[in-house]
Amino acid sequence: MFHLLLFHSLRADASRIWSTRHADSRDNSDDEWRSRGARMLKRFRRWSLSQTGWNSVALVILLSSTATAADSRETIQSDFHDGVPETECDRLAAHPDDKQRLASVTGIEKPSPESVTACLAAVESHPGSPRLTYQAGRAYDAVEDYENALAYYSKASELGSASATARLGWMYESGKGVAEDDVKALKLFIEAAEAGSVDGAESAGLSFQYGWGVEKNIDKAIHWYLQASTADAFLLMGDIYDDPASGVANRDVALKRYRKAFELGSLRAAVNLGNAYEQGDGVPQDYTEAMKFYVLAAAKLGDAANEIGDLYYYGKGVAQSYPEARRWFEQGAEAGHHGSMRNLGALYEYGKGVEKDTLKAIEWYRKAAENGSTGAMRDIGYLYLNGKGVPKDLTEASRWYIMAAEKGDDSAFNQLGWLRQTSTPPDYAAAMEWYKKGAEAGNRVAMSNVGLLYADGKGVKRNYKEALAWYRKAADAGDGRAMNEIGVLYHDEKGVRQNYREAGIWYEKAAAAGNTYANLNLAALFSRGQGVRKDTALAVDLAELAVQKSSVARDHLKAGWANWAPEFLKAFQQRLIDRGFYQGVVDGRYGKGTLAAIDAMHTADAD
Repeated sequence: MFHLLLFHSLRADASRIWSTRHADSRDNSDDEWRSRGARMLKRFRRWSLSQTGWNSVALVILLSSTATAADSRETIQSDFHDGVPETECDRLAAHPDDKQRLASVTGIEKPSPESVTACLAAVESHPGSPRLTYQAGRAYDAVEDYENALAYYSKASELGSASATARLGWMYESGKGVAEDDVKALKLFIEAAEAGSVDGAESAGLSFQYGWGVEKNIDKAIHWYLQASTADAFLLMGDIYDDPASGVANRDVALKRYRKAFELGSLRAAVNLGNAYEQGDGVPQDYTEAMKFYVLAAAKLGDAANEIGDLYYYGKGVAQSYPEARRWFEQGAEAGHHGSMRNLGALYEYGKGVEKDTLKAIEWYRKAAENGSTGAMRDIGYLYLNGKGVPKDLTEASRWYIMAAEKGDDSAFNQLGWLRQTSTPPDYAAAMEWYKKGAEAGNRVAMSNVGLLYADGKGVKRNYKEALAWYRKAADAGDGRAMNEIGVLYHDEKGVRQNYREAGIWYEKAAAAGNTYANLNLAALFSRGQGVRKDTALAVDLAELAVQKSSVARDHLKAGWANWAPEFLKAFQQRLIDRGFYQGVVDGRYGKGTLAAIDAMHTADAD
């Protein structure tokens, strides 16, 4: 029966699902603050938004990375003066964004330890000054004495410091020096915002956006962001309008908000705008314009440097240059961007613009992994799994995949399933467990693999209907292999009524989704006229495409050639002659010469 040729196509490729792992440097951890990172944003972004917003590499990368606080909030300085003259406390602990900061003082992001003594002396001399009392709180905050910081912020708030009220809210929200209380925190943020604190307004917006201490309310989040009208606030509004799940998604509005954030100094917004131009998302695709935005941000943002490296790596809008890509990846890596570190690892692994050096590749992958890249963890796992440049070590490979899985990497779940499935002896029950974890995390290949185990009855009782349900989930997520497998079920009448036309529809969908093997299945239908018109010439074209791009299709055609129609077999031999791979007789019999020619066709044209 011909259907023997069709069973579970592309399964052999499952072990190589990461073959395009360097096509996009963005792994799960890059988007952690969006998908898993509401709490992370809560812990760290407030630090940036608060009056005690000192800089760090991590915050510069994760957050809006406004060029300078003074640039983006230059209008907040008021003519306020509480009658207290400038003191050493002002010089050591005033925040640049504090509305009550004296105009004669520039301000400082992070107070030095010496500021504690200076501010205590200032408060002792001027106990009713909200400005100095707030700055004393900042001084204690800087040395992580949260108990005293809380006391001074509370007193400053009572004296009328909106900045202190906002910072007090952050302490309640983060549980610093006091029991964590999101409800209390939001109350303080709103109080600070109503008193004119932009940090209070931004923080209130965040609370409503993410549902901290209150039910999520996007309209109220936008209200408070508009009141703040800072670079960060416009950036956050852009994120809301860019989020399909927000209920107000609008790409045009998102880009307008990002542009406003950029105009106010947000380098993160510059990267977002660069991404838009690079991808042609909401604007005409323009690599030159993308490059302009990336260059503006690259001096401070590692991911902007990484994006420039990508443009040079792929030759988008610039002359393709691995050395130039490496230079920008190195700049991104120096800024702490793990995607750049991972890309440097890839350059050394594959010898792109540098001498191939697997040990150096692993060194960069390890650095990326230490900085949170789950993709780099998988890369190391892959090298140990396949013994590339290191001794083959399945235990070590599994350890790295588990590290990535523990951080929620859906591809790592799937890979662990494959390791269990291909172990000696196979552990299909454990494989199914890992595949299902990957599927629950949204990995479409894992969904397809769950379907395969149900179809095969490996680790579970064979159930074609359950297999079909999982294939449909994977297909809905865009998995071409699952689409092909649905076609196989319809072709072989497994769990569904036999329907060659429906099988052909699914094979065509699979091929359009990039599953090159599906072209061989389509060729089989056209060669026999099953569910479609009989068209030997088209069948040959499709089979050639499959053989060129898929080693599995090549092997299946070689192994199952006797199941094909004689007319097709002769026509395909003629195609091999036309392509210069075969000089034998066109007789429909596939001996050593024809089989070698099929190998040559694959070798010459495979990716």
